Amino acid sequence: MPPELAYRQITLQFQLGVNAPEAFPFGVLGHALWQAPGSPGQSPLPADRVPPTPWDDSLYGLIAMGDFAAADPQWRGDAEHIDTAHLKWQPTANNSHVGFVTGEIEALKRLMAQDRERYMGEILAQQNNAPDYWVGMFNLGRSRTPWTLRLLFMASRIAELVSMRAKLFYDRPRPSELCPGLMPPYGPPAHASFPSAHATQSFLIAYCLDHAMRPSGGDVSPYRDQLFWLARRITLNRERGGFHYRSDSDAGECLAQKVFKRLTALKSSGANRPDPADPPNPDPEPARHPAPVVKQVFDRAQAEWRRPSTTTAAATPPPQRGKAPRAQRSQRK
Repeated sequence: MPPELAYRQITLQFQLGVNAPEAFPFGVLGHALWQAPGSPGQSPLPADRVPPTPWDDSLYGLIAMGDFAAADPQWRGDAEHIDTAHLKWQPTANNSHVGFVTGEIEALKRLMAQDRERYMGEILAQQNNAPDYWVGMFNLGRSRTPWTLRLLFMASRIAELVSMRAKLFYDRPRPSELCPGLMPPYGPPAHASFPSAHATQSFLIAYCLDHAMRPSGGDVSPYRDQLFWLARRITLNRERGGFHYRSDSDAGECLAQKVFKRLTALKSSGANRPDPADPPNPDPEPARHPAPVVKQVFDRAQAEWRRPSTTTAAATPPPQRGKAPRAQRSQRK
């Protein structure tokens, strides 16, 4: 809960009497302070304007989500055309889909027996508060990294939008609908299983923070391993709880990669204006429009982490879930 929404205890004691002092300072401030800085009716979206009115970080992420959705209509295609490698559970994509899904259910049974009790605290906490784990790991706060917080919640909101569109399109039943004995500790949530929204959110947050946390002149964030470790852990906890199949998780990660590419394209160019020298395109991509809030959040978050680069290491891709160390992989068997 944002700190400004915490309950403040104050005694409503009013002293009655003709000469009693005023109980509360009820004076109204001058008219000059009634309007936030800037011209009345001014668009709040130019990238160089910092909102003067205090904003809840999660709600500012909601504004950025709308900016993203309007700027690049192709995100709907990402949600409805997930790579076929993650669709082996569908009869139309895999003649052996029964065996594939049965294998996924067996894997969830093992996770239930071996892991669920130990990880129950995390499973419950991460249902609605997974972003708090990034806040805690990297000591994010409004006084030190206000725009990094907004970037985190922007990624969370955009991932939620895209993954819900995909869930509606694919409409896959939850694992516990096929195997009631999996008995998730709550729910399951009242929407489709594929892809995992927690996976999409976790990996999109990791990609966005990794991009923002790069030092000046460097291509590699020093926090990359920690960011993607946390994304994988939150994602796997959804399987431990019996909420998602492994293919849900993998598809969520894949979807996050696609959305991140769109976000960085919007941040860099603002719009996909065609080159007048190019021949006419008979099937043009839908036009992107400037996304000033997306650019603003990225740029200001990056400024909070700009330090001189102390490494010359080449950029390395984020660690993949399937490339975990041997000891880590053995837990999945």
